[in-house]
Amino acid sequence: MAILFGLLAGLGVGSSTVLARVGLQTTNPSVATTISVSASLVTTGILALLFEPAVFKALPGMSYLWFLGLGILTFPIARLMNFASVSLIGAPRSASIISVQPLFTATLAIIFLRESVNVAIVVGTISIVVAMVLILAEGQNSTRLLGIPYRRFVSGCLVGIAAALCYGLSNTLAKEVVDEHGPPLVSIFFSLLFGSIVLFTMSARNMRGLHLDRKAILSLTSSGVLSGLGAVSYTHLTLPTNREV
Repeated sequence: MAILFGLLAGLGVGSSTVLARVGLQTTNPSVATTISVSASLVTTGILALLFEPAVFKALPGMSYLWFLGLGILTFPIARLMNFASVSLIGAPRSASIISVQPLFTATLAIIFLRESVNVAIVVGTISIVVAMVLILAEGQNSTRLLGIPYRRFVSGCLVGIAAALCYGLSNTLAKEVVDEHGPPLVSIFFSLLFGSIVLFTMSARNMRGLHLDRKAILSLTSSGVLSGLGAVSYTHLTLPTNREV
């Protein structure tokens, strides 16, 4: 089962970025993020109702504030910046930048959750730093080959790093939420619910009179579904799932 969750997590993260790039060719990041998050919301909502129906009635009121904070950090901020980075420098390079997320997650967990450092974390951190240096070092060559202005390349990298930092904060906060306020599936659903409300409010003006082709809608919807499955799989791999509410 752990192998299956690992495959779903990897497939969700990798495929959703590529599919998002297709949709971003004809729309702006805020609208694209809203469509993607809405698809993730429906996906996790169906799963939560199927597997955790009793939890909805047992959640304390304070839990919703935690879900709100997690939802705002993860979706209107982190995923929006993720999509902005993809729009600026493309899916492969953006995905490479976002891959520093575990570095931030591990660092924040050590600082705030007092988790211990092991050899795997040290080796992983060194590998991520080396990869980041290589990506930034080939920036000049990338801009010439892809026809991207160097400032745009740097901006895309910085936005991607900021997104990775927010994802790291989100993962750290998610551990606290799952430990104290609700199981992973329900926590993700309510975080997506609050995040999608904020996103819709932010992008409502941009959506007026906007006409998206079927290819963009299908790509962004598929991105959201895969991202939702990836998030659920990731939390089941890394966070406790046996908490009773």
